[in-house]
Amino acid sequence: SNKISFEGLLSKPVVYYLLNRIREFSEWAQCLVLDLVSKYVPTDSNEIFDIMNLLEDRLQHANGAVVLATTKLFLHLTLSMADVHQQ
Repeated sequence: SNKISFEGLLSKPVVYYLLNRIREFSEWAQCLVLDLVSKYVPTDSNEIFDIMNLLEDRLQHANGAVVLATTKLFLHLTLSMADVHQQ
């Protein structure tokens, strides 16, 4: 298949670069970034909370797709953290 995989490029610096600039992207691109970041595996809970803090304002975005993509990412990130996941 001709499908290009960017998952191999998902390093901490790349993820933080994208998340720190997410407000500069179109709504469609924001959803792509959020989906891509969901394939990244944070090293520890501090990194998970860093990512969630960077994206917290996306939960109030006017575009429902951005809110949904952010919510899905938060749920994915907190799957292993039962106490946080239920919040």
